[in-house]
Amino acid sequence: MTEKKLLDDLAHLAHGAMNVADSLKADIRLFVQQTCEAWLKDAQPNPKNDLHAIRQTLKTLQKQQDVILQRLDALEKKQDKKTPSQR
Repeated sequence: MTEKKLLDDLAHLAHGAMNVADSLKADIRLFVQQTCEAWLKDAQPNPKNDLHAIRQTLKTLQKQQDVILQRLDALEKKQDKKTPSQR
């Protein structure tokens, strides 16, 4: 009887250890899933921020274009002044 009781206790202990391992596995899986979801959420582009950045870039480019057009106009006027005297 003692040997059977010892084997029953060992089986019960092994069963408990397996339950702990399964619970730990489930906890780790949940932690990894939540961490990955948080990373993906942070990595997803924010359309509002992207749109704001695009608008800012567009404004900068428009200002640069205006400066270039003003310089071009000045150069064309300068060239027009030179052209009649060279004829």
